[in-house]
Amino acid sequence: MQKVRLRSFALAAAIGVLAAPAAMGQQSYPLYFPANAEDLPYGHFWFYRAHHSIQGANANDFRGIRYNETTKKWEMDQHDPTVLRSDTVLWSVPVYASADGEVISCWREFSDGQNGINPFNAGVQTNGGNHLLIRNSDGNAVFYAHFQKNSIPTSLCPNTGPIGVPSNINNMSGSFPAEYIVPAGQRATVKAGQFLGRVGHSGFSSGPHLHIHVQQINENNGVFTSGPTIPHRFYGASKVQGYSDGDISENWTSV
Repeated sequence: MQKVRLRSFALAAAIGVLAAPAAMGQQSYPLYFPANAEDLPYGHFWFYRAHHSIQGANANDFRGIRYNETTKKWEMDQHDPTVLRSDTVLWSVPVYASADGEVISCWREFSDGQNGINPFNAGVQTNGGNHLLIRNSDGNAVFYAHFQKNSIPTSLCPNTGPIGVPSNINNMSGSFPAEYIVPAGQRATVKAGQFLGRVGHSGFSSGPHLHIHVQQINENNGVFTSGPTIPHRFYGASKVQGYSDGDISENWTSV
């Protein structure tokens, strides 16, 4: 019987050693894949269906997936699909920097959601929840979102609130809440491959996952405004389309 290849998704397994980016097209921004295969149990993978649109360009939402030999299905939940936190494949998996840069905006203290898309503290946080915005030397920035509460090191994100939330999320500085902005003298330098935090379920999120996109950032007298997002490409990982019977042994290719 001929195997049925599932064309609706791809699997991505990050390698442990970061490789140098290959030549890229003019419209493709190079990023290292933000994970290591060693951080997932055997048979678990980073997963994405496709890019999704944000501010007119591409972004990625990465989740985790595994093949359940009992149900004979690919699943994002390890056991109970109604639990969207500790029982999900990517919950608390480490995330690593995709590029060098400095942290210009962040938050690390929002609570993670339990079920559905409505987070705890919904009125005092923005869509990305716990996040890092890391500006590269060319002025563009990589945005990582939905980290697990308190998993981002304080050395990267010194911002804090009296009860773990900003005192006024509507007090804006340019395009960002003023309390998210890291003061110039406290901005941490990040190197590609450095630990950033752990996959969580903060912000407006349908389940534990990592959101990542590249965005133009303009600065004027310490005030940051965001421009359009930029198409990007990941390096240092392999991808494959899985079969309905769980076989992923064939045709692994570089991303």
